[in-house]
Amino acid sequence: MEEKIFEKGTIKVVWVEDDPKRIYSKMFESVKDVEKFAKEKQDYIVFKLIRQKNLEEFEWEIMPLGRYQLYETLLKNYNKHRTKILALSGSKIGLLISKFI
Repeated sequence: MEEKIFEKGTIKVVWVEDDPKRIYSKMFESVKDVEKFAKEKQDYIVFKLIRQKNLEEFEWEIMPLGRYQLYETLLKNYNKHRTKILALSGSKIGLLISKFI
């Protein structure tokens, strides 16, 4: 039997709604419960808790559910072009992003 490393669930669903400055999350114990809950969500990612230390440090693994492929693609592209992106001003980043929306 797998040892429990956190008291209130080890699977986290994270999603966004109308305000892009806020994220929401809810903890679960099983993938089945996650899938049932997430049916009504559109943009969500699911993480599995790998380890925690003193309830201060947490390590999560992205699970292949929800928009995980979009998340991974965005991060890979960000990491690939990080220097160029960080050199842009806020207004240029906004303009660049608006081309994709």
